[in-house]
Amino acid sequence: MDVTILKWLAVLWPAALVGLFEYLRHTPFVLARVPMAASNWLTALLVLAATAAVSRAIFTLLERAQADLQRKQQQLAVMEERDRIARELHDGISQALFYANVKLAEAERHLKAGALEAAARALTEGREAIRFSHDDVRQAIFNLKVADSATRGLEQALRAHVEEFRRQTGIEVALDIESLSRFRLPPRTEGEALRIIQEALWNVRKHARANRVDITCRPASHRYLRFAVADDGCGLPPGATGADGGGFGLKIMRQRAQAVGGRVEIRSAPGQGTCVELLVPVTTEGECSGDGKAADR
Repeated sequence: MDVTILKWLAVLWPAALVGLFEYLRHTPFVLARVPMAASNWLTALLVLAATAAVSRAIFTLLERAQADLQRKQQQLAVMEERDRIARELHDGISQALFYANVKLAEAERHLKAGALEAAARALTEGREAIRFSHDDVRQAIFNLKVADSATRGLEQALRAHVEEFRRQTGIEVALDIESLSRFRLPPRTEGEALRIIQEALWNVRKHARANRVDITCRPASHRYLRFAVADDGCGLPPGATGADGGGFGLKIMRQRAQAVGGRVEIRSAPGQGTCVELLVPVTTEGECSGDGKAADR
């Protein structure tokens, strides 16, 4: 039913019913014999029934519109993630392959000149560039799978991501996100949280040399959830965890969090591992409980 029609019904329908009832009550029909007290109760019941009927139609329409909006937001988040992956493939892998081609050409020149040591170094550097491209392609394929699974909800997507991460890397991962089921996140927030955690795990895989990762979700301060990805790896150098420090990946994580009203905090020290903490607002009737302090490693 059209929204405009429902608006007019909400205004006119109860009044029309009451007017009709009052008209019939003062005409020589059966209703004229109904006692005044009973007539008043009947009027109230009529207004209640009319209002409930119109309200139900309005709420049904609103629920359908909200569900459709959430589906579109999730689809948009998936498309944005695919665009991001495409840009990363173009920027990162194309550069790595170009570098590998340069090194292979350099090795060929050294071989012709009989400089075997220089040729071996160039081949090693070219092979490393190819390995880097191979890892990035595998991660991009996995990211696309995760982007598709994100439409099923953040909790399921995280569990699928962690399972694949374990299988590919052999790193032990402890996942504790039971608190997540008690709260509701907006679709875009779910998408950004998933990608931030995904980026944190990718950094663990590439740089941390870790044996174990702990992923937790806990209520934080008022109406906020805190996700933490903590590893026992080599840690980051001094100055890399500040607002202006870190590489491109850390900056992207911070920008993603800010886009949904959250923030990313990074704690690390050489030889003491790294903890990436994500704070995001929730949509829920209750309030998150917690002291707002940093999550324990």
